[in-house]
Amino acid sequence: MRFFGTRILRNNPGEFWAALEEGETVVLTAEGKPRGIILPTSEGEFEQVMDVLRRVRYQLALERAWAAARESGADRISDEEIEEEIAAVRRARTRRVS
Repeated sequence: MRFFGTRILRNNPGEFWAALEEGETVVLTAEGKPRGIILPTSEGEFEQVMDVLRRVRYQLALERAWAAARESGADRISDEEIEEEIAAVRRARTRRVS
């Protein structure tokens, strides 16, 4: 894994492309902080890589949602309370439409 600041990328793009050609993962940084990740890929495996990346992003979002639920106490709501909340939202929607 190689780290490239935006300035290096702008001033010496050949070094960036060489790292990708060597199969290295590139981390783009701004002000010393990671801002993006670039993975080497080929045309043949592009769709597979994108699929895996989408799944990773979904998993991270799910983990953030679980953490927020634990923090707010929503993870302790019973199934009955959930059903009551769904019914209340549906009733409110029905009233707005009518």
